[in-house]
Amino acid sequence: MNERKLPPQLIRLVILTVAILGLYGLARFFLTPPSFGELGFYRALALEEATLRSPVFAGQKACDECHSDTIKKVAKAEHKTVSCESCHGPGRAHVENPELKWGRSFAFDATVWTRHVRHG
Repeated sequence: MNERKLPPQLIRLVILTVAILGLYGLARFFLTPPSFGELGFYRALALEEATLRSPVFAGQKACDECHSDTIKKVAKAEHKTVSCESCHGPGRAHVENPELKWGRSFAFDATVWTRHVRHG
């Protein structure tokens, strides 16, 4: 009888494939958090961790206390539905310490300035 032997390259390829799949399975078992998949395709405990973080946004009312003239001017323009922190970034630290420089200046921020001039 003719015995057919598999080529050694094919045997090595099968062994390598089984090893990779085995390592993937082990990594997935040990590295996937227990709460993953409880509420869909994400980690359920991430919601709890997110609620424990303190917010860094001050809100439109905080901006209005010192910059009401600017807010009134903006309310008449195309930016009336956009809050200050949408463009200038979170401002809680600036509200707590007004001496602290905060936000992006449109005059010196080339990307924002270009966008405003272009769409203007």
